[in-house]
Amino acid sequence: MSTTQGNRILYLDFLRGIAVLGLLLMNMPSMGIPEMGYVSYEPDLLGDKIYSLFQALFFDGRFRSLFCLLFSIGLYLQYLSYQNKNLNSYVILKSRLNWLLVFGLIHCIFLWPGDILILYALTGMYLMSKLDWPAKKLIKRGLTFFAIGLIISAAQLSLIEYYSEGPTTRHSTEYLEALAVIKGSYWEVLKVNTLMAFAYVITFPILALFYFGGVMMLSLGLYKSGQLQHGFNQKQLFLLIIITLVFSTIDAYFAVFRPDIHYMMTGLIGSISGLSMALLIWHLVLTLKLADSTAWLSTCLQRTGRMAFSFYILQSIVMAGIFRYLFPELNETFTLTDYALVSVSFILLQMLIANRYLRHFKQGPLEKLWRYLVRRSMIKASQSTEQSAKLSASSS
Repeated sequence: MSTTQGNRILYLDFLRGIAVLGLLLMNMPSMGIPEMGYVSYEPDLLGDKIYSLFQALFFDGRFRSLFCLLFSIGLYLQYLSYQNKNLNSYVILKSRLNWLLVFGLIHCIFLWPGDILILYALTGMYLMSKLDWPAKKLIKRGLTFFAIGLIISAAQLSLIEYYSEGPTTRHSTEYLEALAVIKGSYWEVLKVNTLMAFAYVITFPILALFYFGGVMMLSLGLYKSGQLQHGFNQKQLFLLIIITLVFSTIDAYFAVFRPDIHYMMTGLIGSISGLSMALLIWHLVLTLKLADSTAWLSTCLQRTGRMAFSFYILQSIVMAGIFRYLFPELNETFTLTDYALVSVSFILLQMLIANRYLRHFKQGPLEKLWRYLVRRSMIKASQSTEQSAKLSASSS
C-alpha cells in the first residue's frame, strides 16, 4: 500500500488529481451548451473523428467512474476517522453532504448546469446508512444497482432516439435555438440552469441513483475487501482488461463508422468500459507505486488532487465563463481538436497553480470553506442542543 503523509493517503490524492483534470477533457466540449454537448459539423470533420476514436478508447466514462470510486471511499474514510475520534460521524457526514448539495445547486444554477456535485451529494446521503455493510454485501448490491442503472439508461436512450429527429448538427433548429439562449441575457440562461438543477433533484431516484449508487457501493466493497488497497489478482485483472477492450472497441466502432448514433451509445457503453478502466488505472497507480514518486508530475498530480473541489469549480468559472457567458459564439466554430488544445493548456496551468499554492497553504480555498461551514453548523447544532436541554431542565 502507498505511503501516507500526515492524515492523507498519497495514492488517493494522486488518483483524485488524475480524475479532476481528466474531467475537464470530457466536460470541455459541453461547457457552452451542456444540455446538448458537442454538436458535430456536417459532414463530420476528420479531426473530430480521430479525437472521438481516441476519446472512445481512453476517456469515455473513465474519469467520472474514477471520481465515483474516490468519493465513496473518501466518505468511508471520513466516517472511520470521526468514529476513531469519538465524534458523531453520521451527523458530521450529513452536514458535509448537505453543504455539498448547496455548493452543487449554486454551481449548477449560477455557473454551469453540467454539475455533478448534486448527484454525488444525494448519492452520498443514500450511501451513509450502508457504510458498515460487509464487503460482499456491498459488492453484490453495487453490481445489482449498476446493472439496473444500465437498463434504465438504455431505456432512456431508446425513448430519446424514438422521439428525436436524428442527430443534431450545427444547422439544426434545436442547436440554433440553444445557441440563441446563451447569446441572450444572463436571466434567460439562469432560467435554463435552474430548470436543469430542479430536474437533477427530481429525477435522481430514477435516472441517477442506480448508476452512481451502484458504482459507489461496488467501490466501497472492493476497498473493504482489499482490492482497492493492494490491487487485483491476475484473474481479476484479466477480466477487467477484457471488459475494457471489448466495450472500448465497440465504442470506437460507433465513433468512427456510426457517428450518427455514437452520441446516443457512448454514455451507455462508456459507463461499462469507463468503470473497468478506472479500476485498472487504480490498480496500476497502486502496484507501480506511482504516488510514491518524488517526480514533478507525481507531486503536481497529488497537489491537484488535494484541491480537486476548488479546481472543479475553477474549471467552470473559467471555461463556462468563456464558452457560455462571455464568448458564446466560439461554440459555432470550435472543433473537438480546439477544445482539446484549450483543455490541455488549462490542465497544465492547474497543475502549476496547485504546485505553487500548496507550498504556502494547507488546503484549497473551497476545501477550507467547506470545512469551515461544516464546523460552524456543528457548533450551532451543539449550542442549540445545550440551550434546549437547559430550557427543559428549568421547566421541570
